[in-house]
Amino acid sequence: MAKKFLCENPACTLGTAGNPGRFTGGITKDQLNVLTGAPIDQMKSGEHFGAGFCPNCGVQGRELTAEDVKQAALDDAKAAYEAQVAAINGGV
Repeated sequence: MAKKFLCENPACTLGTAGNPGRFTGGITKDQLNVLTGAPIDQMKSGEHFGAGFCPNCGVQGRELTAEDVKQAALDDAKAAYEAQVAAINGGV
């Protein structure tokens, strides 16, 4: 199973406000070159690219833990419940 990472960079558009983006894998040398202009031949393996580096902004992410996954599921369930209550109450 692929490792999952959380991009906690507030400026990254991978996630939304208050909801950091999640990704698997990481940014490649070519993607980093396009994003930053850094010369490919000067990049060192695992330093600024590869597994764990956000493919959207290039910042190193944090590996998701079981607790992160559990909390995300609880947050999703809470949001769904609140949406149902709002619909029942006419959006009030």
